[in-house]
Amino acid sequence: MTGRCISVLTIEDNSGDARLVQEALKKTSDPAYRVQWVDRLSGGLAHLADGGIDVVLLDLGLPDSQGLAALSLIRALAPAVPVVVLSGADDEQLAAQAVREGAQDYLVKTHADYKLLARSLRYAIQRMQADEALRASEQRLRLAVTAANESIWEYDPVNRLRWNSAYDGPSGSALETASPVELCAWRIHPEDREAVSRNFAEALEGPHLSWSAEYRLERAGGEWSHVHDRAIIARDSSGKVTRVVGAMLDVTGLKRAEQALQGANQRLHQLSRDLLRAQDYERRRIARELHDSTAQLLAALSINLSRQQEPGLEPDRRRLMLSEARELAAACFAEIRTVTCLLHPPLLDELGLASALQSYAQGFNQRTGIQVEIKIPPGFGRLSSELEATLFRIVQEGLANVHKHSGSQLAVVRLERDSREVRLVLQDRGRGFPEALRNQEDGFVRFGIGIVGMRERAEQLGGRLELTSNDMGARVTVTLPLVQSNEENASIVGG
Repeated sequence: MTGRCISVLTIEDNSGDARLVQEALKKTSDPAYRVQWVDRLSGGLAHLADGGIDVVLLDLGLPDSQGLAALSLIRALAPAVPVVVLSGADDEQLAAQAVREGAQDYLVKTHADYKLLARSLRYAIQRMQADEALRASEQRLRLAVTAANESIWEYDPVNRLRWNSAYDGPSGSALETASPVELCAWRIHPEDREAVSRNFAEALEGPHLSWSAEYRLERAGGEWSHVHDRAIIARDSSGKVTRVVGAMLDVTGLKRAEQALQGANQRLHQLSRDLLRAQDYERRRIARELHDSTAQLLAALSINLSRQQEPGLEPDRRRLMLSEARELAAACFAEIRTVTCLLHPPLLDELGLASALQSYAQGFNQRTGIQVEIKIPPGFGRLSSELEATLFRIVQEGLANVHKHSGSQLAVVRLERDSREVRLVLQDRGRGFPEALRNQEDGFVRFGIGIVGMRERAEQLGGRLELTSNDMGARVTVTLPLVQSNEENASIVGG
């Protein structure tokens, strides 16, 4: 306080006592005191409302207030301003009560010289500043603990526990106490209780300076939360436990995220295995088709051409064999073109999704006998190459599922788009999925690689796949955000 001028408000109805205070404080220059005097509580409250007061000297016997009521009013109006009671009553009980109700000190007029008075005022300001700093620190700590969703607890050698209300004590109060045994019996999950209690006891009995555990803890309403509990163990020179302070962090969200991640990893591993099997199957299928059709045609073509070298072959016979060779070559070309179109249709790059789907639907109808209706609104336009390829593959896989599983003779493919997304709906009129597989929110894996692959394709582009099924057939709906289109009329999300 060196160099400061402390503003003192004296609330005293005795003018003689007020002058004595002023004279006493004039004798102190470091720090200097500037004294204002009022003889009524009402005047003192008005000064406090204006601000600028560092400390109050209060007489408890005022014309408009008697006793500690004046102290209560001052504390309510200016809780940060320290109050020193200056009373003519040498009453220890009254002094103790005044301090309990917020006074920083209690001085008896007949015993207070200028040194005692100045020291009391200085200490009152310092204690108030320390109290304010402590309250601010406690508030920051409470806010930090609340923000961290942690519960702070303390264990003392009397075998008692105290904790805050972050995890809702049994009585709902802000601070709870109980023995460790009571805590384990009341809050910790029965399956975790014995292990946690034993682990905590072993930590206290041994030389450990810290302890941690993860377990399930019951919260208000019967909800179970996963908590990560850790503590610091304080010991005296002999190693005896003097105090344990710990903090419980709610990690329920992390546990759920971890479980979701494990589930996703399992699905990913399953999908990876399924994809490898699907790739092997597709390779075998293509090899079988090439062997059974194209290779046989090429073998026949080779035999036919080799016979052209036979001596004495009649011209008519040679012309007939050449004609057969051309037909075999054309059949080979058609077979190879069919395979390449199935792998990647050239129309998809050249004319876009609508034309590629129409062409694929015609070929699918010729191969399977299933009629496919393609419903695309006029002016649908082009999409980005990635979107078009994804939608084409989903339709391709969806129609394959219709052929393999539905028993439907009709499949309808409908495409729609707006400024933000494109929507594909594929519907059949078959038998639908078995009842056991319906209404499974996370049961896509059970449907096999086809549905899983369709879903993965959609999710890779930020989209979603919805599957519904009943006795009248199944419907697959795929919604994808429009990221960028190849044409000038491209729609960009948020644009």
